[in-house]
Amino acid sequence: MGTAGKWYAVQTKPHKERLVVAHARSRGITVYRPCMEAPGRIGRKVVSLFPNYVFVRLLSVEDKVSVRYTPGVSRLLGLGNEAAPIDDSVIDLIRLQEGDDGLIRPSRVFRFSETQKVRLCGGAFDDLEALFQRYVPGTDRVQVLLNLLGRLVPVQLLADDVLPLAM
Repeated sequence: MGTAGKWYAVQTKPHKERLVVAHARSRGITVYRPCMEAPGRIGRKVVSLFPNYVFVRLLSVEDKVSVRYTPGVSRLLGLGNEAAPIDDSVIDLIRLQEGDDGLIRPSRVFRFSETQKVRLCGGAFDDLEALFQRYVPGTDRVQVLLNLLGRLVPVQLLADDVLPLAM
């Protein structure tokens, strides 16, 4: 990837990220759509990490105009009518989270360490403290140890229902 030009965030119309990527690439514009693996009704599916957004590296004013009028684009993000560039380090940080297959997995974005204290949110265990035990492979679930009636009981929950305990 070249270092010429600056990165910009593009807001797409709902579910049009792929269309925008295809059109921009056909015009020779570098596009980055970070994706992650997410649970689906049957197995797992690939979805945008930032739904309705892609990143483009623009080299000229003509590129900005071209992207702005690409089918599926809502707008270039910025202040007022001026698109705001994104520092290369932000894109690099996102790319560092990708696995060998180019997908970002939630456990790569945020990791609990074993025996870290966590707070449960939602459901029957709302606002209780527990100890993080492990990620459950192949799912979006984690296993925590919950102190119930004086003993530690393993409980599996959705990863989104577990937050780090504020120090």
